Amino acid sequence: MGSPLAPILADVFMSKQETRIEDMTENKPVVYLRYVDDVFCVFPKEEDAEKFLHTINIWHDNLKFTIEREKQRRLPFLDVMVIGDDVNKAYET
Repeated sequence: MGSPLAPILADVFMSKQETRIEDMTENKPVVYLRYVDDVFCVFPKEEDAEKFLHTINIWHDNLKFTIEREKQRRLPFLDVMVIGDDVNKAYET
């Protein structure tokens, strides 16, 4: 994002996509968090994440979302390490 307008345009675009996500009836994330164009989602099953990714990637021809999976219950998001806690069913940083 080199242009000063890029974060604003990304925010406007993603806001529109979030409206579509809210209207989804299947494969909707349990948790959905976003900062500009970085998105953090939690799904009950791995296949739900795959179906969600496929769905949002057909919305725009020139834009493709990618997925990064947790490793050993850890996932970097922005500059923070998010750690899943299976016992308390929570996430911590």
